[in-house]
Amino acid sequence: MTLLYIDHSIVSREQHWPDLKAVMETGQVQLGLSLWNFFEIAGASDAAQKERRVAFLLQFNPQWIRERRDIQRDEVFVFLTRHYYRQDAPEVDAIARTFSTLVSTRTRQYTPLGLTPRQWMATLDPTAFGDLKKRTVDALVDLQRHGHTAMSAHEPQIFEQWIEKSLPLRAPDGRCLLDQERRQLLAYCADHRGEVLDQCPALGVEHALSLARTDDPNRRPSLSDAPDLMHSVVALAYADYYLVNDAYARRCAAAIPRFMPSLRLAEVYKDSASLLAAVLA
Repeated sequence: MTLLYIDHSIVSREQHWPDLKAVMETGQVQLGLSLWNFFEIAGASDAAQKERRVAFLLQFNPQWIRERRDIQRDEVFVFLTRHYYRQDAPEVDAIARTFSTLVSTRTRQYTPLGLTPRQWMATLDPTAFGDLKKRTVDALVDLQRHGHTAMSAHEPQIFEQWIEKSLPLRAPDGRCLLDQERRQLLAYCADHRGEVLDQCPALGVEHALSLARTDDPNRRPSLSDAPDLMHSVVALAYADYYLVNDAYARRCAAAIPRFMPSLRLAEVYKDSASLLAAVLA
């Protein structure tokens, strides 16, 4: 079934909800949500508003979309299995079977079976991420000042550091990888950078979005830029439809083919009414 991912800019604007419900009632679309959907809902101070938003989303029995870094690590493992080790590997599965699995694979901590989004949200302190959001803004300001053209000179080093943190700890046969072999895997990825970005959708999308997000030296980054990236990477790489009202997020998504023309991307819609028209067409 066709997979739809929605950004918080849709969840937070309730005028989009009737048409979104109509989309879901066609039976042609499956809603996909990530932890970031619930993290952003949890950031509101109005308890009744939070409950209303969670209840609206959960009525559609959503699929659980894994976090972007977990997906990217799997993409690198599959790429290396197929090309370096020359063995068969299944496609990356971006869906977690339960919400408990989604949380446990992200936090690497014990997670009770049957954990619900409401229970998980109750454990969150959204203010704890304030410093990380500010650091994202500061980083984007620096990157915008230099621009992606100047950054291209440092692209090999940036790519290697990114891939190094995505390398598997085990070979396809399950044995632990020695440091020397992991260095060989890193060198292989660096030598095949274009293929890695082409065949690892979440990596390729994030690479292109990073270039698009640093293209305008005059834009003032906002604290929402980090969550926007988390939503956009998984949505564009693994969903069929991406519903996002934020104009800047849509503009960056539209710029991806300029940097990565080979990537297959989700169709982007700015509001539920236009998506409903497309589904019914």
